[in-house]
Amino acid sequence: MAVWAYQCVGGDDGATVWFVPRTAIDELPPEVKTVCVKVGSQWLPAVVDRTQPIAVDGMLVREVVAGNVE
Repeated sequence: MAVWAYQCVGGDDGATVWFVPRTAIDELPPEVKTVCVKVGSQWLPAVVDRTQPIAVDGMLVREVVAGNVE
């Protein structure tokens, strides 16, 4: 089933892309650009692109939170 998501770019080379739920990002203040995406058991930093929602398979969507997570 497709869900609406935003794209997040992470990694030192900027080549890693994850999809996060649009609803989770829309709950964050508009000035939040840096998020942490859950990949396996780790939370990794990424920059969210709010300019264009994307319809993706729900299984591809990852958990996301604002800022740094330890």
